[in-house]
Amino acid sequence: MICPDGRVVSKQKEVTKEIEQLLGVNKNQFSQICMIAQGDFRKLLDTDTKDRVKIFRHIFKTENFQKIQEQVIKNTKELYIKKEDIKKSVNQYIGSVKCDETDVIYLELLKAQAGEMLTEDAVKLIESIIDIDENGLAVVNEKIASITEELTKVNAKIELVKSQNESKKQFENNKVLLNELTEKQKQAKAMRCVRIYYERNCRICL
Repeated sequence: MICPDGRVVSKQKEVTKEIEQLLGVNKNQFSQICMIAQGDFRKLLDTDTKDRVKIFRHIFKTENFQKIQEQVIKNTKELYIKKEDIKKSVNQYIGSVKCDETDVIYLELLKAQAGEMLTEDAVKLIESIIDIDENGLAVVNEKIASITEELTKVNAKIELVKSQNESKKQFENNKVLLNELTEKQKQAKAMRCVRIYYERNCRICL
């Protein structure tokens, strides 16, 4: 390259540098420049915005970028709809959570159900409520086991008392039966004595 001042530049890197200084743009910037005739430029300015966008898109070969943009917009809308559905589902689950109104955590739960808390914080809050419920359940299970054990002992005592009452009743019945048999035995002995007496007397008479 022969410069206006007579200098000769031969290396590619230096020639490129001289050309960029001469034109004021580099290769990438030059490839983005659009030269339009003066009359066509007025026509371009006066045309409809939608058509002007199409012209520029065709000149600068940006159709692929438009497709990408449209796909991004479509994906954004779909993701937004999914996000809203998930948000509704999460709010529904949070709204179904309950805890003791006397618990200090109850006010925090009301905030979460009113949407005044981040989802992450609401999840941590619910995990805390679950831990409290599990601890309470363990205590209740221990009490149930203790009550069941006591109930078993009481039932055993009841069965023992029932058995004793049954034995006592049977004893009374046997006692009455024994008295009846004793009385019958006495009567039988008396009758036997009478029979023997008559038999003896009858022999003497004969």
